[in-house]
Amino acid sequence: MGNPGSMTSQLHLFESLGLPLPFVPGMIDEEVGVALADVPPAGPAGLPRLPAFSEVKARLRTIFDGTAYRRKASGVPATRTIYAMLYIGAVDGETWLRPCQVVRMGDSMATPSATDDERLAWRDKQSPKVDDRWYAENSREGPRDEKLRNILIPHGAVILKEGVHQNSDEGRYALAGDFASLFDPALSGHGLEVAIEAWRVGNLSPAALARVALMPQTKKEGQKKLSITFPNGEVRILPPGPGSAVAKLVIEQFATTVLKNPVLVAVTDGGKKIHPEDLVRLEAARLKIDPSVLLPDVILMDLGDNDRDVRIVFVEAVATGGAMTETRVSDLTKIAQAGGHDPGSVMCVSAFPSRDHKEARRAFPELPIGSYAWYADTGLLLPFFVKTSAR
Repeated sequence: MGNPGSMTSQLHLFESLGLPLPFVPGMIDEEVGVALADVPPAGPAGLPRLPAFSEVKARLRTIFDGTAYRRKASGVPATRTIYAMLYIGAVDGETWLRPCQVVRMGDSMATPSATDDERLAWRDKQSPKVDDRWYAENSREGPRDEKLRNILIPHGAVILKEGVHQNSDEGRYALAGDFASLFDPALSGHGLEVAIEAWRVGNLSPAALARVALMPQTKKEGQKKLSITFPNGEVRILPPGPGSAVAKLVIEQFATTVLKNPVLVAVTDGGKKIHPEDLVRLEAARLKIDPSVLLPDVILMDLGDNDRDVRIVFVEAVATGGAMTETRVSDLTKIAQAGGHDPGSVMCVSAFPSRDHKEARRAFPELPIGSYAWYADTGLLLPFFVKTSAR
């Protein structure tokens, strides 16, 4: 039996009592073993370093060498789209590329000498047009052609934001982090060759290519909906996607293992839409939330054994970004207070598929004080009651 004074024993004690876990100084570093030093630091503006346009094109030719679609994947339209994502920092869903941003970009902007301030100003000021822009204003050729739909997205080079209609001009494209890293100008020579080959093995090997070709025929991929079972046995169907998959884990695993007497109040689909029945549950829970402004992915209540045990649990199902922030924790707590709930009964949780998941590693240093992180692969629930920092 472990030391009763150890962090692990304390976690088991609080879990057995059904209480929110307290913060114990040093426990995240020493016993839980989260490698803070392994969390990659973000740049000053969170933007990747820019290579030359010609270098992006050349690396694309190398990455897709030997494939039937090398010419399309490394052509000018594909290169422009990828360069635009690098320019604005659309990587792993931190920011999403809008179709008009490729249209409005030009050769004069596609230079490694562009400063972070210039890139952020262009991105955040609705991306004003430049005189030498790549496409006519009404064109959607760059981000809408078959290079994205049939090549870059299926092979994991580009990710697509859930819930955004194809004809919308809202941001919805981003580079996958491992693919974006292949264009870092600091990566060259043998190191670049190894990185490209590793990506090719995982995404373009004969097995990977066969999987991409055959996946649409599988039952798993062919089904258009995802079934989720609530704690009371009710079944809800959600659109498929990584966000819905994490929400399923939250409802079917987190709720039943972390909470004493869980009740599902609301769950959103990929487009942040809310089911009519959930509106009734929200009203019953005395939670007045404007779905168009502030709506977490999953809202649970733990009814406990009596009214003193009741907890409100707001959860963000993090698959491609969107973890809890200090502002979000504050706003959600205020909503619970407005409904007469004790702020001490509020739990704000960022749920990740695993501790090694790229979004978990990215979000860890910035998770807000007073929130929790839950990792589905181990069921580990971490509290953040002091600010963490990389050593």
